[in-house]
Amino acid sequence: SSGVLTAVHFAASLRVDTWVERGVTVSPYYDPLLAKLIVHTDSRSASIAALVDAVRHSRIDGIQTNLAYLATILQDATFIAGRQTTGLLASLPYRPLTVEVVDGGIQSTVQDYPGRLGLWAVGIPPSGPMDAYAHRMANHLLDNDASAATLEMTLQGAHLRFNTNARIALGGADMGAIIVAADGTVTRTLANWQAHTIAAGETLQCGAVVGAGVFVDLDEDDLRCVQVLLGPVGRDQDVGASHGFPFDLFCTSVSGGSSDQARADCVRSRAMRG
Repeated sequence: SSGVLTAVHFAASLRVDTWVERGVTVSPYYDPLLAKLIVHTDSRSASIAALVDAVRHSRIDGIQTNLAYLATILQDATFIAGRQTTGLLASLPYRPLTVEVVDGGIQSTVQDYPGRLGLWAVGIPPSGPMDAYAHRMANHLLDNDASAATLEMTLQGAHLRFNTNARIALGGADMGAIIVAADGTVTRTLANWQAHTIAAGETLQCGAVVGAGVFVDLDEDDLRCVQVLLGPVGRDQDVGASHGFPFDLFCTSVSGGSSDQARADCVRSRAMRG
């Protein structure tokens, strides 16, 4: 996909031929080759093992890449045996660990706790959840660390299609959350202050908010690709916090706070377009 690269890191064991770095914009017209990742050992099996480990310790945030797909190919028995053909890809059991933002809602943002503080002197406003209790409780329901990033929604909730099995927790105000199957039928409603399991292919739909706020927390154990999904969700190396706006975008919370906010549909247009 195209978008702004919010983080680029390759394992130290790799030889990397690339043109990308943090802050680069990958346009819809780019050459699809972002990087060549190369290892060298004394045997094919050792090289495959080293490359699998290196791919797992490499990341490109802000766009969707094929890093996880490459790791799946490298670990396939046919590829390990050296008997692969292009027909292997059609039968490869691969499921992307991603969530598609069907509708970003209104002022949906990614926030962690306590957020980014103490940087007003350099022109960067504070961030963090508007309802710290709901944020921490949702993380507690999933046995996550209290500081783990959550998706904060206001006024009108997001619609999220899950491409992998995941666990989530809802906290804060009621948004009438429902689960919609792939065929469009509503299968169940989701209660707040509980953890829920969502199957691949299902869509979480949150409606209009009733109350003061709502959080959707994704279990880090079940869904490790939130960084790739919404762009700058991982901890920023410069400011020490998770946040939901591209480099050149500052917005204001509809709740009247001065935290950095970015609508999930803004993030989607930057991080998932194409």
